[in-house]
Amino acid sequence: MPNSATIVKHLLRWYRAEARDLPWRRAVGPYGVWISEIMLQQTQVKTVIPYWSRWMERFPNLSSLAVASESEVLKHWEGLGYYSRARNLHRAAKVIQADWKGRFPRSYEAMLSLPGIGRYTAGAIASIAFNQPRPIVDGNVTRVLTRLDGIRESVRERRVNEGLWTVAEELVRAAGRTRPAEDRACGDLNQSLMELGAMVCLPRAPHCMLCPVRRSCVARREGAVVAIPNLGPRRAVVVRSFVALVLVKGGRYLVSQRDKGGVNGGLWEFPNWETDREDSEGRDRLAREGLDWDQFQSLGTLKHSITHNRITLQVLGGSLRGSCCFRPKNSKWLRLDELENRAFTAVDRKILRRLVPKLDRSVWIDV
Repeated sequence: MPNSATIVKHLLRWYRAEARDLPWRRAVGPYGVWISEIMLQQTQVKTVIPYWSRWMERFPNLSSLAVASESEVLKHWEGLGYYSRARNLHRAAKVIQADWKGRFPRSYEAMLSLPGIGRYTAGAIASIAFNQPRPIVDGNVTRVLTRLDGIRESVRERRVNEGLWTVAEELVRAAGRTRPAEDRACGDLNQSLMELGAMVCLPRAPHCMLCPVRRSCVARREGAVVAIPNLGPRRAVVVRSFVALVLVKGGRYLVSQRDKGGVNGGLWEFPNWETDREDSEGRDRLAREGLDWDQFQSLGTLKHSITHNRITLQVLGGSLRGSCCFRPKNSKWLRLDELENRAFTAVDRKILRRLVPKLDRSVWIDV
């Protein structure tokens, strides 16, 4: 990027005047930055703010996170999704506690060795917390850089992606050379790129007249802002249907814990299964378990998305009387107060809060 020094100057001036007041920006230590960056992966800022604040209140430092139980860590992460992020935070905290005496490593290479930290997260921590000239490239930065340089090739191509990292490194190194020397120039430059993509250089209808580097933007000059970045073909949407059961017996509800090695490992859920074309409602599955579909109460339908999957979940409920032989793997009968203390998947938490109160417990199902 031939005018990188000029671009850096405008970005830094704009960021310091216009940046949002976010709680983790007031805590420049590596721990607070690390937690915020992991939470912000795949999650909007407005969602992260209360989670970050609650997390920092419960786990104010590395040592408090390292000694916590996994179940408590997952409970405080509940609702953010992509739970492997929380488990990796926990694992990494234990490693730092053991190998670096509880002090977050300053070395970029050491950061990369920690569970759940790739070059983007390592670059963010190194630049923001330690003012090291390490680049970052995420979705927002990709949009800003491709428009600035007028890059029309698909950003999914390895060559194009590596080129963006090279440009980002050039910019952050230019920030590190600013005179007089500034303690936070590298971190502020990286945050300015993220902030610009989040607030001004939007995917649709960008606010080009508010952009501090609009005069250097090739996409704006060529009228190609809408066409850039080129994200390549989108992944096809997959429509899926599930049935979930809310079973209550003696004031206790049947829930099961997912295998720790799988998706949403370690989280709790109500018994559920995916339906197919031959058994579109799931009646056959219930019959095989000795249960009659028509005896259950329909509690409602929930819709949610996981990556490219669009899921419809039909929820049935019933109060059981007698000995029930239906016992999914890793299942328990728990009271409502016990359920509140366990970490559920997002959709199962909705079932617990929205649909369980609708269950008519005066209608019995004999089993």
